[in-house]
Formats: sequence, structure tokens, C-alpha cells
Amino acid sequence: MTFALQCRGLRPGIDPPLAAVDLDVPAGSVVVIAARSGAYRGHLLQALAGLSPVRCQMHVISGVDLLAPDRRRGGRRPAGSGFISHAYPLLSNLNACANVMLPLMYHRKLPRREAMEAAHDLLDAVEFQADRTALPAFLDADARWRALLARALGNRPPLLFLDEPFELDNVEHWTAIGALLLSLARQFGCTLIIETANLAFAREHASQTIYADAQASLVLSAEQAFAHSDTHTSWTAYLNRLGTYPSAV
Repeated sequence: MTFALQCRGLRPGIDPPLAAVDLDVPAGSVVVIAARSGAYRGHLLQALAGLSPVRCQMHVISGVDLLAPDRRRGGRRPAGSGFISHAYPLLSNLNACANVMLPLMYHRKLPRREAMEAAHDLLDAVEFQADRTALPAFLDADARWRALLARALGNRPPLLFLDEPFELDNVEHWTAIGALLLSLARQFGCTLIIETANLAFAREHASQTIYADAQASLVLSAEQAFAHSDTHTSWTAYLNRLGTYPSAV
């Protein structure tokens, strides 16, 4: 089996620290980090992506050992992954199309015309409906998020980290956003690690669901996470015992 990510004893470098996480993510799967708001979901996502300091015994992303010395990488996220978050915005002085096009020219060395065509194809793939010549300041949150997603997909990363994609829309549109992410994962051959409070998506699509706080770290299979027939392994029972009460789904 090929793994997109593996870690042992991983703890984000925050205070108070989270419990250590041991994780094996098979390539092509969907993993959800789910917990109540304010429970360090984002910190854990950034730590798994190699974007923030961590303490661990093993941390491998897309075949790259992040604990091995590598001057060329300089502690940055390995090229085998993409990270989509509002904390990493679009370039404010470039329009939506140029924000997607520029990395194609820089990282993939595409000529300008070819990069522009590829950028429009990527924006089509993420169902970008806004003005592609508009600067980010004139785009709404949904359009900016889709441009960020298109930019990340331009490098064809085998692993995508997504910071709460469902907060951008109301509940009625959560299904469409989830369907888009799953479709893109199939089209681009991506593994998805998603930080979200959308337990309905986790129940339907996640092969593993992670919950971690200072008390315990839980990596649950789909069967364990929502097996309501077993009060010792059900997701709700675990979170109730840890003092976290998710919304019913």
C-alpha cells in the first residue's frame, strides 16, 4: 500500500500541546480532522502539512521525510502537497487568472500563453464563476477560495490539505462543495486531508476521522467513527467522554 502521509507521535508546537497523533493515510483516501470550534483543528492541520513546528518521531509527506536534513527545502512544505486556507491569500495585485497562472510559469516553467490556457482550465475545473480579471479585493469569499484551490491544483499535488472549506457557504450548499472536492480528488489523483466541523461529510466520505485535544488522540476508521450500535466505539461516545458535544448529524 502506498501512503500519502505517515506520522508517529506528532504534536503541534503549541501550548498547551495536543496529544500525540499516529497516522497512516493511504494514497487516494479522504481524512477529516473534526472537533468543536476552537479545539486546535487548524493547528493540527498545519502541523500535519509541515507548515508549523512539530514534535514527532516520524513525519513523511508524499515520500519526503520532513525530519531528514534538506537545505533546499529549508523547512518549507514539500512540493508533493498543496495547502488551501484563507491564512494564505491570493496575491492582492494580481487578478484571479494571473494568481493561478503565475505559479504555472514559475514552478512548471510553462510559456505565458500555455500557462494562461492551463489557468483557465483549472478555474473551469473548480467551477469558478466570478470575473477572472478582477483583483482579489473585488471577489467574494467563495470566488477567492476557488481561485486558491485552482492555484494549488496547478502543481498537480498528490496530497491536498484544506482548512475548513465548508464555512464559505450555507448548509444547503455543503453537499455541492463536498461533491466538487471529491470530483477534483478523482480528476487530479489527490489525497484529501480536510479540517472541518462538517460531520455529515466525515460520516459519508472519510476513511479516517481524527479527533485530538490535550487529553487524547483518536484516529477512527469509518466504521468506528459512526458505529452507533457500539457505545464504546461510536464517535459521539468518544467525544462525550472527552467533554466535546458535536451537533447531531
